[in-house]
Amino acid sequence: MSGKEVFERLKVNSKQWYDVSNRTLAQAVQNVNSETRNQRITFAKIEFPAEYSFAAPQTRLWGLNRSPFRMALLLLSFGKMPLPSNDEMRAQRATSCNEVFGEQPDETEEQKKERKTLRLSFRYAALGHPNKQGAILYAEAITNILKSTLQIADVK
Repeated sequence: MSGKEVFERLKVNSKQWYDVSNRTLAQAVQNVNSETRNQRITFAKIEFPAEYSFAAPQTRLWGLNRSPFRMALLLLSFGKMPLPSNDEMRAQRATSCNEVFGEQPDETEEQKKERKTLRLSFRYAALGHPNKQGAILYAEAITNILKSTLQIADVK
């Protein structure tokens, strides 16, 4: 699969996630509000076009550090050097990861395999979550909902 094909697939995945999560969360809010017979919860929809999807040039999500230096290391290691995530908590998470998922004396092969799997998921925990610009989108959507809610409350 070419880089362009991978990007297109990631874009489709992001769009599917966006549509399904918005629909599901909006329905959950509607269900709670109908059960309580009042408007206790409000859904703040985030506008998230394809340009902001994972690995897109204008992404609003944490991804992989694909700097020229990292890509050169990846090539020189024949793909064995992992690309780190590009989030600011990566170093702290790696330290915690090493503490929590360090090699244990007398671990079985199954335990070792499980530890390595958990360690890998821990290492890439930030992938797909909002970066700073993405967090601003969430904050603005929530702030706009709060402003409109407060204006309605003032009218009553």
